[in-house]
Amino acid sequence: MKSAVATLGVILALALLASACVSGGDDNEQVGSGESEVGESEAEESEAGSEAGESEAGQAEAADSAAGELPIGAVADPAALSAIEQVACSFDEPIPLAVRPTCHEVSVPQNWAEPSDADQVILQVAVFDGDGSSAEPIIYFDGGPGGHTLDALTFTFGSLVEPLLSGRDFILFDQRGVGLSEPSLACPELTELSRADLAGEVAEGTVDEATADALTGCRERLTGSGVDLSNFNSVASANDIDAIRSLLGYEQLNVVGVSYGTRLAQTYMRMYPDSLRSVTLDSVFPTSADLWSNFDPSAVRAYEQLFEGCESSPACAGTYPNLRDDFFTLLDQLDETPAEVELQHLIDGSTLTAVYD
Repeated sequence: MKSAVATLGVILALALLASACVSGGDDNEQVGSGESEVGESEAEESEAGSEAGESEAGQAEAADSAAGELPIGAVADPAALSAIEQVACSFDEPIPLAVRPTCHEVSVPQNWAEPSDADQVILQVAVFDGDGSSAEPIIYFDGGPGGHTLDALTFTFGSLVEPLLSGRDFILFDQRGVGLSEPSLACPELTELSRADLAGEVAEGTVDEATADALTGCRERLTGSGVDLSNFNSVASANDIDAIRSLLGYEQLNVVGVSYGTRLAQTYMRMYPDSLRSVTLDSVFPTSADLWSNFDPSAVRAYEQLFEGCESSPACAGTYPNLRDDFFTLLDQLDETPAEVELQHLIDGSTLTAVYD
């Protein structure tokens, strides 16, 4: 059993690496493919034409701005359609935070195109105060999409907030539909299925159909309660962010986005460029990428890069001389004899015996 658990760590680490590389590699290859197919002179002409096109696009955008036209999806004054209230922080702290934030509830329209006081989203926001020496705060855009920023804060504070908490304030929030924000788009139907699948209680070959049924049930429950799912997207979240910025009294933001948070950051950059002082993108998810159609090919590519990278590295190849073969051998072993591992929920402490095949 100890051997199975130890080797299981290898596959979990590889799976995390694969998931972290979703989409980005394919997009980079698409960007680079054009240059390799043309001669140097053609590439230079293409580059010159591209620069001219960018210049024309910039002039057109400037003309639109001068005419008072807003970027698609943007709102003239998001804060005017929103409200803020200081509240007690509602997230759990299994590990007490070294510094306490000030928490707020920000009310924004569920539908920014047709705002209604009767149809609101309540965003949960936490602000850690800096020393006041720098006016523009840092704001964190979580990934997923669906990352529970505030519930996870007790575990991420030391690596995410504390190292950057000096002169600048630090803002964290649960995006619309996520975590402690309301309405919640959480799908307990899918969570229950996932737990049953981990415990080995779902019949082999039925997981896909059961997942589709769980998601369909979740969708029907949410829409039946009056939630319009079309209002939960990156454009709506970008409007939320600018409302948060203005209601908290900040002129500009220093954005840090991770994974899906980089996609949200790119959307915010397009819609509200004047609200930005700086943007840091970690593990970029381009707005042109289709997550679901790229997921499997990108995961395969990530594994291949790992195997090939190890083979070409003397240190790695010396330590793991048969990494590729050992990996697939492990998969075969787990299919033949699944490993049982005790898992503990980081937030509520509940445990589950998981069966890994």
